[in-house]
Amino acid sequence: MAGKKKKSAKRQAVNKKGKKKNQHTALVDPPESTAENEFADGLPSHVAIQAQSQLLNHAHLSPIQRQEVARHIGEAGGNHHLAKVIGEMQTAAGTELIQKNGETMVDRGGGTHEVVAGDSLWRIAEQTYGHGRYWRDIYRANPGKAARGGDLILVGVILTLPVLQVPGEAPPEPEPGGGATEPAVEPIGITTEFGSFDVYPDEFVGPLPLSVRSAESWPIRQSEYDALMDRLTEVSNNTFNLIVTGTDDFKTGVMLDLGWLMTSGVGQMLVQEIQDSPHTVTIQMGGGGNATSYNPDADSYERPVSPPEAGPGANVTITYNPNTLFIKDGTLDWHHRPPAIGLAHEMVHAWTGVYGTRALGTDAAGVNRRELQATGLGEFATARITENQFRAAFGLPLRPVY
Repeated sequence: MAGKKKKSAKRQAVNKKGKKKNQHTALVDPPESTAENEFADGLPSHVAIQAQSQLLNHAHLSPIQRQEVARHIGEAGGNHHLAKVIGEMQTAAGTELIQKNGETMVDRGGGTHEVVAGDSLWRIAEQTYGHGRYWRDIYRANPGKAARGGDLILVGVILTLPVLQVPGEAPPEPEPGGGATEPAVEPIGITTEFGSFDVYPDEFVGPLPLSVRSAESWPIRQSEYDALMDRLTEVSNNTFNLIVTGTDDFKTGVMLDLGWLMTSGVGQMLVQEIQDSPHTVTIQMGGGGNATSYNPDADSYERPVSPPEAGPGANVTITYNPNTLFIKDGTLDWHHRPPAIGLAHEMVHAWTGVYGTRALGTDAAGVNRRELQATGLGEFATARITENQFRAAFGLPLRPVY
């Protein structure tokens, strides 16, 4: 990438000065939503004024909205009343007030957005409506499509973008022929024992370039890079639930595969949740096909009750052949994938095993449900951690059948 700086170090921090909180994990209600609990009525006047000032500073209001809110300071009702007024500024009532005061309102949104690597609800809202604060409208319009209160969305999910009236000028017409906007910030290249990375600051807006296993370096955001280095250093030092055994060359290759997989959100989730489990996952070298075994096997399955309940979970061993470049007969595009995708498939099996959630039985066509579970097919097509989630994150063809 032109103009990219290169550094070589096991671990470096970039753009620490003035670094913003990672929008991937900061999608929570801003302070105005808890204003009534935080600022009480009946305070001494100087304290009340300070509380009112904090309310205004935390609220995402336009200049005209702030003028209107300022008129309410000192009215009956104190800060509870002020918090209510601020809340109304961000609803339909607030929209009417803006229009009454002459601020231009435009319709934005409509249509859909397919989640790509690097997306967050905040960034999608910024791109669609001009400000990230509208992420909650997207969240409410897509029930069941975002987890953890909106801070987790999966690659490939189709989000509905509601039409909202927002202040501002109409968006400019796109230039003929389109074309991507050049990023305002260049990444910093860092080479480590776990791979080479193009590290973008957390405030970089927009999806990152696709991460390709065979590329010289892989894109990742700063906070995600920091977490990746923490996790893989623990794996390398055998202080993690994920254990790699075998020759030095094999262990080095597996660590590089893990480094690449963890440039995706689904990879970060998978590795962290294995660490959070009560059991271990060991990766050993194999010369044939990839396989996963469980000890004890029976404890790795869900319990056959309705609805299913998790079993105790088991320790897991993955046998991994890093030289397998395709599956089946290799005649279709989706048969070909980096060996690391095969490792990811086995790690999904392992993840279900350590938590005692391996699926029982077969589907109506006689296909093993635990393979559908690991691949992300049938009833598991929308599961958050699957082989197909990894394929989507890296721009690879999805696997249509097991």
